[in-house]
Amino acid sequence: MPGDAAFAPMSEATDPRWVTPEHLRTAGWSRAQMRAALRAGEFAQDVRGLWLPSEETDDLYQQCAAALATQRADAAISRRTAAVVHGFAWLPEEWKRPTRDIDITVARDDLTRSSRRGIDRRIADLPADDVVVWRGLRVTSPARTAVDLARFETSRVLAVQILDGVLRFRFCTREDMQAVTARMIRVPWVRRADDRIGLAHEGVDSPQETKVRLHIVDADLPHPDVNLRLFDGDVQLAQGDLGYWRWLIWIEYDGVEVHLPLRMDGKDQQKDRFLARRGWEPFRVTKADNAAPARFLRELNAAIKEAPARIAAMDPSRSPEVRHAQALLGLT
Repeated sequence: MPGDAAFAPMSEATDPRWVTPEHLRTAGWSRAQMRAALRAGEFAQDVRGLWLPSEETDDLYQQCAAALATQRADAAISRRTAAVVHGFAWLPEEWKRPTRDIDITVARDDLTRSSRRGIDRRIADLPADDVVVWRGLRVTSPARTAVDLARFETSRVLAVQILDGVLRFRFCTREDMQAVTARMIRVPWVRRADDRIGLAHEGVDSPQETKVRLHIVDADLPHPDVNLRLFDGDVQLAQGDLGYWRWLIWIEYDGVEVHLPLRMDGKDQQKDRFLARRGWEPFRVTKADNAAPARFLRELNAAIKEAPARIAAMDPSRSPEVRHAQALLGLT
């Protein structure tokens, strides 16, 4: 599960293993020995001015410790690197590459050091509430990290997917993120972050569902409900990705890994028939629909327009959902 391996108590902190040429000279190394060690691959210079033993260069903690060692004590690991540290869900794999630069945020008055090779350094306010400690290192909190990604990521789809994952796996709440943006006075891109946080939803099960939802929103169709569930008492009868309770439209993203086995053994077809008997109109969205959504969106738009007449014509005894939808339409 996302986040399981991210944080460890400070008692489990790992000693930083980075060294500087000065450390080695003090320990009695000659220039020739240091050059030979570099050529032999015993050390790597992932961050300019600091050397890591080669066996530590893929260790995110050691990379972060080395990067912070080049900065003032109030700097913090942030943005994409902090998202990896926290174990956020649905991150691009390239963010986890050991060769990626380490993202750092420093206080506004810290003008003493420029960015170094191996570090992406930005200047911003760092209130105490926006920083947590990970194995002895300062890292922006989950809420601040999510807000910074919402501010800076150029891809709106990716930003909202990550925010959906943050809410889905409870790294923080929407209110936590809004508290961070409320503290950001005259900060670039904070309105963009607020807009993207407003688009995020709890209960989303995959980033592809997020993409379907944004296609719907961008087509100026009504915002769909998320994580639809039908119950009979305490027994769950069905669960869907998206849809509209008031129009009895049920939308599921057919991911190959999950839905191909279900389709092969007929379970998806059985589910669609079950929903139809209860008055729902099922939609199944595929990877192809997500890549070229125009046809799906036309069909959905038509279904929304036709829904009131369809629901009005139904026998209310068909299902509790029909009675609820007819009540919303003022038919009961």
